[in-house]
Parts: sequence; structure tokens; C-alpha cells
Amino acid sequence: MSDVVVSVVESTTTVTVTDQDVAVAITESPVVVTTGTSGPQGIKGDTGPANTLTVGTVSKSSDDTAVVTITGSAPSQTINFTLPRGLQGVKGDTGATGPQGETGATGATGATGPQGATGAKGDKGDTGATGPQGETGSVGATGATGIEWRGTWSQDIDYVDNDAVYYNNSSWFASGNPTQGEAPALDATNWFPLAIQGATGATGSQGPQGIQGIQGERGEQGVKGDKGDTGATGATGATGATGPKGDTGDTGPQGDTGPQGATGATGATGATGATGAAGEDGVGIPAGGTAGQILSKVNGTDYNTQWSTLGTITVNGTAVALGGTVTILAVLG
Repeated sequence: MSDVVVSVVESTTTVTVTDQDVAVAITESPVVVTTGTSGPQGIKGDTGPANTLTVGTVSKSSDDTAVVTITGSAPSQTINFTLPRGLQGVKGDTGATGPQGETGATGATGATGPQGATGAKGDKGDTGATGPQGETGSVGATGATGIEWRGTWSQDIDYVDNDAVYYNNSSWFASGNPTQGEAPALDATNWFPLAIQGATGATGSQGPQGIQGIQGERGEQGVKGDKGDTGATGATGATGATGPKGDTGDTGPQGDTGPQGATGATGATGATGATGAAGEDGVGIPAGGTAGQILSKVNGTDYNTQWSTLGTITVNGTAVALGGTVTILAVLG
């Protein structure tokens, strides 16, 4: 780097620099440079006032020429510099981080940017807190009158407008005042169908037989249960069919003498016979008795009888009155 000393002899001094880096030194005491032979020492003049230079502008030159101009008159002048750009210096070390500046004023709102692409759907957020109860809304307009279901149609009920009934596997509703006792299907003026029974669908084909499952393992023998309570006696079964006629039984023993027959008509008077021998006492029937009684023997003495009331016997748990009928199913061997 060259050191150039500029002597201020006029108000404007131009310096041409050929080096890249230039240091300009300004001396306050002017030095007069002259050419030729030196003359005799002049008389020392009075000391002038000190000149004050104030740095004015420093600008960049358009070429490699450095220009320094001084304007104004001593002792108060301004020096201006027009300097060429030097070579790129070595990058200096990073300076220490400066203090945090004060927050700047909020800038004006920028123009709305273009609509971005729709982002992926985020996870569902937590359910928010229940909001306050809203005010009760105004009462809505009255709705149309609905139908009233009256069940199965009956000829004994007098139906009115908007009644609905079930009739013949379909549902019907009244519009107007139907005639009582007239079935819905016969009154197309006042009865209209709600839902008509559909036709029976075709029978579906039989599905394939499923695969037989694997036989399960045999379970363990269960614990013998307690003896159950005796069941209630069952109802008497229906009387069985009459069995085939059995073989004729052996002739029974001689029956008791029957009661004496009624007295016959008086015959014609016969001739008087010879007097016979005295006979044995005749058989007597005790007097009395009531309807349904029978004549029974009192003991082994012949003809010792009396009137007796019928008793009952039990056959297979069924009571049968004497003189009644018991059907016995016999299996012929």
C-alpha cells in the first residue's frame, strides 16, 4: 500500500492513485511546495488560525481513480472522497451476536395467498365441552292429522275419518265416514289401502346338505340324581275295544228257584179226586224290598232268603256296581 501526502495549497486538490489500497493523510499545517532554487529565508510570518477539515461525503468511483475534493475556505473546510472499490478481503470471523432488537411495529396484512392443497385428515379431536342450553325455539306449525289405528275391522264399529284397520291380510284407512258394517274392500269411496298383502313368493331351492360334524368326546358319567317325586295319577284311559267272543263256558250250577208265577186263570172244575197225602211246606218269598234290591240267601238253609242292596267291587282301580258291566280284553293263546 502506498502512502500519499496531500499538501493543501488551493481549495481543490486532485490525487490520482494507481494502487488498490490507498491511505490519505491530511496535515493541518499547509506545506508550500515550489520548484527551482531556494531563496533566502523569509521573515517568519504570524501563525495563522488552525484549519478545520470536516469529512463530507464518501462515495464509490466508477473506475480505479480516487478523487479527494476540499470545499469551503480556511479555517473551516469540508473534504469529500470518491474511492475505487478494493479487492475482496478475507472473510472475517463471525462477530458476536448482537443484542435482541426491539420488536418492530406490526406490518400491514399481506394479500391472501392462493388456496393450498387440502391436507391429510387429522386425528379426531377430543369431544368438546357441552355448550350452553340454547333458547327454546318457537312453536312449529300444527302438523297434519295422523291416522288412528283401530285394530281388526269389525262390522259392529262405526268408523270415522282417519281411522285405520286390519282387514283380509291388509291394512286400510278411512277417508270420510264409511257406512257401518260395509267391509273396506267393498267401499272404494271411503276406504283406501295402506298396505296390501303381497303375493306368496316362490319356494326357494333346498340348500346343500352340510358336512357332518366331528363326533364330540363322550362326557363323564353324571352324578345319579335324587329320586323324583311320585307323579300325579294319570287320567283314566279310554275304554278299549271289545274283545272277540269267548268260547261257551261250562254249564253253571243250578240256579235258585225263581219267584212264584202269577196265579193262572181258574180252570174248569175238575172231578173230585181222591184225597192225597200231605205235602211239604212250600217255598216262600219274603215280603217288602225296594227297587234295585236283589233276593239273597241268609244262610245255608234252603229257601232262607232276604232282600239285599247291591254293593260295589273294584277292578283295576275302578269301582263297578254289582250288576254293572266290566269289559275285559282277553288275549287268546
